Amino acid sequence: MPNEEVTPFKTDALMPDEHGLAKGLVRIHLVISRGVGVARQRSHAYASGEPAEPSVTAGFAEYLRALVSVLHGHHTAEDEVTFPALRDRFPDAPWDLLLEEHRAVVPVLADLEGHAARIRQQPSPDTWASAAETLDRLAALWATHYQREEAYFTVPVLARLVPQDEQAGLVAKMAAHSQQHTGPDYLVVPFLLYNLDGDERRRMAALFPPVVTEQLVPIVWQEKWSAMKPFLLAQD
Repeated sequence: MPNEEVTPFKTDALMPDEHGLAKGLVRIHLVISRGVGVARQRSHAYASGEPAEPSVTAGFAEYLRALVSVLHGHHTAEDEVTFPALRDRFPDAPWDLLLEEHRAVVPVLADLEGHAARIRQQPSPDTWASAAETLDRLAALWATHYQREEAYFTVPVLARLVPQDEQAGLVAKMAAHSQQHTGPDYLVVPFLLYNLDGDERRRMAALFPPVVTEQLVPIVWQEKWSAMKPFLLAQD
């Protein structure tokens, strides 16, 4: 049986442009953007009286938990790996503003953790309404932030200023750093994979060893993350 606690990202085979830094940035932004959008839409629906079975409620709480973890891990990796590596290459980028936007998200994520815990117990209409309001705040902060990043760190600009092998190394370092600051893996990895589809999912999956995508996620961990399925894209 594979070790459930060890899910290292692959650090080789990251040279093609599809695994370059700009496209990797867009890919994780797609994951987070869908997560924020789904959580926001569902919380508003439940706050408006749409019924949620206990199993769905539990799945939503786990989905929120994974969203908080992935966004925290992504920002931490940027703060400690990517931004320091790129700062000298992009002297005109709004580094202080980007970092301040990261800091502004921290208390919102803490609020969402609290909402997830209350939803997991026995949510009231007030609980759903508070979660919806917090997700509205997060959606506004997130949209402004990721669009700013993508406007500065484009594929052509990065290709001109950062060699491809260095980009690949940064992607691998970011992935490893994010893994250290996210969890549990049995929620985070399905969240990363199944908030994407098509080629983007395949490219995300390529960052993991085959044991993760072929055994741990679909078999070993399946029971632990299956409650999130109503909020994820099809797993076929």
